[in-house]
Amino acid sequence: MDLLNVDTVAVKTMVKINISYYKEYVMLAIPEVFTQTLTTLDKKANVLNEATKIDTIYRYHIYKKDEMFGTRYDSINATKGNVFSVDSLLKLKAFKGGKYYDIEQDSLINRETIKDNLNSKVLRYAHKNVTLPKAYDSLILFSSNKFKDIKYSFSDPLDQMVDSKVYKIVFKFNQSFKQGSTDILFPERKIVLGFKSVQLENYEQLTALFKRHIQIHASKEKE
Repeated sequence: MDLLNVDTVAVKTMVKINISYYKEYVMLAIPEVFTQTLTTLDKKANVLNEATKIDTIYRYHIYKKDEMFGTRYDSINATKGNVFSVDSLLKLKAFKGGKYYDIEQDSLINRETIKDNLNSKVLRYAHKNVTLPKAYDSLILFSSNKFKDIKYSFSDPLDQMVDSKVYKIVFKFNQSFKQGSTDILFPERKIVLGFKSVQLENYEQLTALFKRHIQIHASKEKE
């Protein structure tokens, strides 16, 4: 039988979302990447040159805490936007509601504190039933009290369980082999979710967008 090594066709991607807070409002700046291939042909339609152009634009989603709907702006200078569902966006883009720990299947095997600038606590778990579809082999939780003032959370129950703020979650998958019509070798791999506190370069523009949104929001409430 032919052996398909998935690693040879794996594509690694990383999406970075900026989350900002202003009073009782939250903003998610979500990037969208557009790839365009420019082809130059001669008179006989032979390809002379190909160039790939990659553009990244941000769409800004603002909502008031505990409200069901917010407004999406297609640029940082926009004055009008479109309505979006807060819950749907958070589940799709910000990992809200994810099940990061299985109390029945995850067994704690190691606990340590890393002497870094975050004084991180690291909890390592072994997953018992790895035969289930999409099951990971081990789970690693990184937490730190240095992030306790950050409003964002992967999971409040998870933070409460470790008595700290979980800022990185690692799912590890060991190398595995699947038999079938085509045998597949899955390499060792991992999925990493994490956040960090950063200083925004466009702070003034973001603040201006927040203020425009609040004015629009206040005007609609008066109607």
